[in-house]
Amino acid sequence: MNAAEEWARHWQYPGLPGLDLLRARYVSHSFARHSHEGQERGPGPYGEERARTYKNVEGGPP
Repeated sequence: MNAAEEWARHWQYPGLPGLDLLRARYVSHSFARHSHEGQERGPGPYGEERARTYKNVEGGPP
Protein backbone atom coordinates (compact mmCIF):
# COMPACT_ATOMS: atom_id res chain seq x y z
CA MET A 1 0.00 0.00 0.00
CA ASN A 2 1.11 3.54 -0.59
CA ALA A 3 0.05 7.09 0.20
CA ALA A 4 -2.03 7.22 -2.99
CA GLU A 5 -4.47 4.83 -1.28
CA GLU A 6 -5.05 7.27 1.57
CA TRP A 7 -8.22 9.35 1.74
CA ALA A 8 -10.24 11.33 4.25
CA ARG A 9 -13.72 12.83 4.35
CA HIS A 10 -14.71 15.33 7.03
CA TRP A 11 -18.27 16.62 7.39
CA GLN A 12 -20.89 17.90 9.80
CA TYR A 13 -24.44 16.56 10.05
CA PRO A 14 -27.04 19.34 10.50
CA GLY A 15 -29.14 17.16 12.82
CA LEU A 16 -26.26 16.92 15.33
CA PRO A 17 -24.84 20.42 15.76
CA GLY A 18 -21.33 20.60 17.18
CA LEU A 19 -20.40 17.10 16.00
CA ASP A 20 -17.59 16.66 13.48
CA LEU A 21 -17.50 13.42 11.51
CA LEU A 22 -14.43 11.88 9.90
CA ARG A 23 -14.10 8.75 7.81
CA ALA A 24 -10.58 8.07 6.66
CA ARG A 25 -8.01 5.55 5.55
CA TYR A 26 -4.45 6.35 6.52
CA VAL A 27 -1.76 3.98 5.32
CA SER A 28 1.54 5.76 5.92
CA HIS A 29 0.45 9.19 7.15
CA SER A 30 1.34 10.00 10.74
CA PHE A 31 0.24 12.85 12.95
CA ALA A 32 2.41 14.96 15.24
CA ARG A 33 1.54 14.66 18.93
CA HIS A 34 -1.60 16.70 19.57
CA SER A 35 -4.85 16.67 21.53
CA HIS A 36 -8.55 17.13 20.90
CA GLU A 37 -11.29 18.65 22.99
CA GLY A 38 -13.85 15.97 23.78
CA GLN A 39 -13.57 12.43 22.50
CA GLU A 40 -13.75 10.25 19.44
CA ARG A 41 -15.72 7.06 18.88
CA GLY A 42 -15.36 4.42 16.26
CA PRO A 43 -14.83 0.75 15.50
CA GLY A 44 -11.69 -1.01 16.67
CA PRO A 45 -9.74 -3.47 14.55
CA TYR A 46 -12.11 -6.33 15.47
CA GLY A 47 -15.37 -4.39 15.02
CA GLU A 48 -15.75 -3.50 18.70
CA GLU A 49 -16.65 0.07 19.61
CA ARG A 50 -13.80 2.20 20.88
CA ALA A 51 -14.05 5.51 22.71
CA ARG A 52 -10.94 7.61 23.20
CA THR A 53 -10.48 10.65 25.39
CA TYR A 54 -7.33 12.70 25.57
CA LYS A 55 -6.08 10.55 28.47
CA ASN A 56 -7.22 6.96 27.89
CA VAL A 57 -8.90 4.38 25.68
CA GLU A 58 -12.16 2.81 26.83
CA GLY A 59 -13.77 -0.37 25.49
CA GLY A 60 -12.29 -3.07 23.35
CA PRO A 61 -11.42 -6.62 24.31
CA PRO A 62 -10.25 -7.31 27.91
